[in-house]
This record gives sequence, C-alpha cells and structure tokens, in this order.
Amino acid sequence: MSVRAAQWVLVGLSADGAMAMDASAVTARTHDALEGTDPYLWLEDIHGEKSMEWVRTQNARSTAILRADPDYQSDYEAILKVMDAADRIPYGDVDHQYVFNFWQDAGHPKGLWRRTSIADYAKPDPAWDVLLDLDRLATEERENWVWKGAECTPSLKRCLLHHHGITTAA
Repeated sequence: MSVRAAQWVLVGLSADGAMAMDASAVTARTHDALEGTDPYLWLEDIHGEKSMEWVRTQNARSTAILRADPDYQSDYEAILKVMDAADRIPYGDVDHQYVFNFWQDAGHPKGLWRRTSIADYAKPDPAWDVLLDLDRLATEERENWVWKGAECTPSLKRCLLHHHGITTAA
C-alpha cells in the first residue's frame, strides 16, 4: 500500500470519529515501514530526476524494441491515419438537451471538449460549441494538459474539469 493510499484509508476510518488517529503519525510510520520493503518507492517522486531518468531509460528500451519490428512504421502511420480521420463518429454523452464530446484529431492533438444539441447531433455535420480547447490552453499556460473528463451541475452552469498537467523532460 502506498503512502497516499494509507492516508485515504485513514481518512475513511476516522471520518465518523469512531477511530480518531493522528494521520500524520501513522503516515510517517507507514512510510518508514515501506521505505525498507519497497525498492521502487522512489518512483512516487514523479517529478524527481531519478524517476524521470528511469522513465527515459524504460521508454528508450521500449521504443527500440518497437522500432526493430519491420512493420512498426507502417502500422504507426495506419493507426495515426485512423485516429486523425475527420469522418470518425463523434461519440458523446447525453446530458440534458446536449451531447458532449471530447474530440482529438491532427489539428487538435490535446483535444476539444465540445457540445451540440441532441437534434443537431443527429445531422451529418453537427454544429459544435467548443467549451474548452486544450491545445490553446496548453499553449497559453505553457502546461502539457491531459483531459480526464468533467462533471457538471444539473443546471450545467458550472462544471468540474478533471485534467492532469504533465511536465515533459527536455
């Protein structure tokens, strides 16, 4: 169990007051116990130089194996062509009177979160309202944003966006 998981378990146990525990003390003991038994605990430092070097090494090994396959480049290009095709079905989630869709293509590799009316979605070429352009946001904020979804209030006036900012190594 990771230190973060132990913290969540402790929060769950003490939420009703039945088991009042000092979470920081237990977390410290858990961390100390795991430090001696988990040789990969250092990977939890996801932005640390040691972790990033390990990731670069693993990526290089995997990439070398993939590229050694004579079909690699043609398979890569065929898959990319399908993923970037403009005539893909824009699958969506219906919420109230709208269909919400997260769309990625060659022009928007990070993606667009958008919506259209249910009636318009039935048309061959729906008119989409772009709610969030992740490519533009990433450029403006100089952050490598990755879409993880959204949850909106019943009125659709406010939404909680799930994302992940990834720091890329130079």
